[in-house]
Amino acid sequence: MRILVIRLRSIGDMLLSTPAISLLAKHIPDSRITVLSEALSAPMVQNHGSVHSVMVLDRKALKSKTSGLKRLMADFSMASWLSSADFDMVVDLYGGPRSAAMSLMTGSPLRIGFQKRWRSCFYTHAFPEATGFHTVAINLNLAMEAIRIHGSGGQSSDNPVSPQSPQSLQSPHGTEGLNGSGHWTPVKNPLVLPLRPVDIHNAGRALSPFISLTSGVSESRTMDLFNGFFCGSEFESIPDSVCGGDTPCSGGSAFSNHSISGLRERLFKKTGFSYCVIHGGARFAHTKGWPTERFTELARRVHSEYGLFPILVGTSDEADILRSFVLELEKRNISYLNLAGRLELGGLAALCSGASLFIGNDSGPMHIAASQNCPVVGLFGPSDPVRWGPWSSRGKVVTAGLSCSPCPQINCATGRGCMAEISIDMAWKVVAEAMNEANSEVTNEVTTEKQSSGEGNG
Repeated sequence: MRILVIRLRSIGDMLLSTPAISLLAKHIPDSRITVLSEALSAPMVQNHGSVHSVMVLDRKALKSKTSGLKRLMADFSMASWLSSADFDMVVDLYGGPRSAAMSLMTGSPLRIGFQKRWRSCFYTHAFPEATGFHTVAINLNLAMEAIRIHGSGGQSSDNPVSPQSPQSLQSPHGTEGLNGSGHWTPVKNPLVLPLRPVDIHNAGRALSPFISLTSGVSESRTMDLFNGFFCGSEFESIPDSVCGGDTPCSGGSAFSNHSISGLRERLFKKTGFSYCVIHGGARFAHTKGWPTERFTELARRVHSEYGLFPILVGTSDEADILRSFVLELEKRNISYLNLAGRLELGGLAALCSGASLFIGNDSGPMHIAASQNCPVVGLFGPSDPVRWGPWSSRGKVVTAGLSCSPCPQINCATGRGCMAEISIDMAWKVVAEAMNEANSEVTNEVTTEKQSSGEGNG
């Protein structure tokens, strides 16, 4: 069965769609899933084990103001491809005007999407988009409706899936990723972002000089820890050619064959080095960005209290934010590593796999860190953390709790700035909670390993 999943827009949006893609593939086993995405977010699904192909929408061409011909050609090319691909089912996880129109262009007999104003008429089956629930859960609900429709020969269920009635969230194959209250869970329905050997290698290559400088362990030894841990021979030297491929590591996840503490524990054990990934940027940073000087103080406390070195990440477009961040760190004589613009998204994911903590604004990198089982502290202002928070059992959020938040405004209407209302102490309290929980997990793992090996039994 040929299925088209449409999810446009940003990195985080696409990553939060991966559990729904996994669910579709699991319950429609003969499916060949194609994902329609934008260029920036395409890497989030290119290595997903259930995705057969990825079609990239050229949004720049579609928005071109300088060439009407270029825009017309892009529209025609996309419409031609959609109509000729002969999809048996379309699942639109976005629901915008363009994605709804694209659903219609396919001519598919089953077009499933959300009930949104006039766009509902573009689908053969449209369902309410519930409020007050996480985006992942909403996507999973729509995927479950698609599964039901497929199983019933194209007929809608008399009792559509609704987050307001948890008992209806039962899979046709039994309870599927639900906890006792009937909600989808990050443990059973995780984000999927497999790491490739080349991603791990690139992260290690970026980190190894800094680790060597701060710990005295040679760069080659550090590279062995990165390459070997994920490629199957933890402490043996592995040639660059082995860890330079595009094939995802076996199991599809950095932690598929290892404990939750994974690489970060082994790095610390062998080098004494541990680190915190910090992302101070964000889309619409003027409203969603926390003040740089507060990030700096948080980095100082994390290093002083837990010995974590700050690793700064971001894009080249966030250079101004990072420049002020770097100046503040240097003023306080805090050792740091600036990897902004030096890692692709896969390398960032690998970097987060080895991190003891991620701290950042509501952004794509925050969701990438959550996908790698890294303890995450997300700072939220105008965005709704219930809907957009880190989808992870190890994710936490910090908000100021203002009565006007969340809000959909790009520019603050009150002039208060909800991110500025988050104090350093408020953020530090949540960071301490995240670190204490992570350290407790490591202690429990060590105890379990000793018991399994028979240590301490006299």
